[in-house]
Amino acid sequence: MRPGSCTNAPVRVERFAVQTRDPELAHELVSEIYGAHRALISGNSEDFRFSLCSAAVGSIACDVMTHSVSTRVVMEPLRHLTAAYLKGGRVVVGRGRADQRFGPGDVVLYPYGVGFGARWSNTDQAMLRIDFGSVATLAAATTDSDPATFRFLGMRPVSPAMGRYWRTLMIYLHSDLAATQPAIGQPLVLAQTEAMLATAALAVFPNTSLAPVSRPRFGRVGPSALRRAVAFIDAHADEAVTLADIAAGAGVGARALQLAFAGHCGSTPMGYLRRVRLDRAHCELQAADPGRGDTVGQIARRWGFAKRSRFAASYRRVYGVSPSHTLRA
Repeated sequence: MRPGSCTNAPVRVERFAVQTRDPELAHELVSEIYGAHRALISGNSEDFRFSLCSAAVGSIACDVMTHSVSTRVVMEPLRHLTAAYLKGGRVVVGRGRADQRFGPGDVVLYPYGVGFGARWSNTDQAMLRIDFGSVATLAAATTDSDPATFRFLGMRPVSPAMGRYWRTLMIYLHSDLAATQPAIGQPLVLAQTEAMLATAALAVFPNTSLAPVSRPRFGRVGPSALRRAVAFIDAHADEAVTLADIAAGAGVGARALQLAFAGHCGSTPMGYLRRVRLDRAHCELQAADPGRGDTVGQIARRWGFAKRSRFAASYRRVYGVSPSHTLRA
């Protein structure tokens, strides 16, 4: 098994919750989690209320932060790529003419890699933190660009529809991480969710990978490279495999491999991987015994399918029966 590959053991979810009326303690916590900053709080300190609930697994963290009084902060560069949607209150981010204002229901991607200023009053924010490096690496793999030059170009989604999409993702993740046994605690689900969030961030927020630049022409990928890619997927389907992993295993570029799969297989490398995992789940269901406590949900999550309804629909489409029928047969 490759270094860093996942096992079937669930990944531990780290949780904590803090409530305080002490502004100094609150902003010490903000500095520790998000990044060093200076804060100037106005208003009556006796009215100060602060709460932060956080759950983290892998490279993903979901927070809900409330802050009751008017505050100005000067932030140093954030430690993670941090997005939020405002459940209440207003936030202004930037400096001078570059200030942007956000209100209830808005989605904001806080600047990454640079310091910035912000101010808010009585704010309630749901936040999502992910690893910037994984997003930059994915952008480079899919556009043949340099991850060192990748950056986000704005704080707002590229369209209202994409903003709603990001908000829906955040609501789902917050809900799942709040569950006693979150689906994302399964290694394959976690790996796919991390990749999905990186992909979504590239689509939702303006960035250099969306900019119109000239692209090199991709060489043809021959049958031998496709066979190597298929063999790699078959051998590592139970691991946290990414597009970059498959391309490296085949010895070709990620974008070229995607084009080859589309042209020769009518699919994508990750689509083929999902089909292999569906087949493995099918075999496991055939060998399972409900009397031993085996369930469709357990097997689906073990093979990276977080939502049972979606797994069942894919399963029925391929095998003509429901997964529960196979389990009982």
